[in-house]
Amino acid sequence: EHDVILNDPFAYKGYRISQSSWIDLEDGKQATVLGVSYDPGIPYLYAGGILLVVAMFGIFFAKPWLKKKYPLVPRPQVIVPETTKLSGKPAEDLS
Repeated sequence: EHDVILNDPFAYKGYRISQSSWIDLEDGKQATVLGVSYDPGIPYLYAGGILLVVAMFGIFFAKPWLKKKYPLVPRPQVIVPETTKLSGKPAEDLS
């Protein structure tokens, strides 16, 4: 036996039973509306939170450190040919 009261859910084999509201009946009494929930995904929730913290660490600390250690090297310019090999026509006429 367990009393289910507001803001104090009862947990049993992964199910959580809590009072979600109440109803006023016609004879002046009140009836309790219970809510039952089952959430097997709690470990995934914790894993996602840990992954989020690790990613934030990487963005704020590891990325600037890597940029200092390995600076960007300018790429060489790409030269676009004036004519294509297939048609011999200028590249701007092929549109």
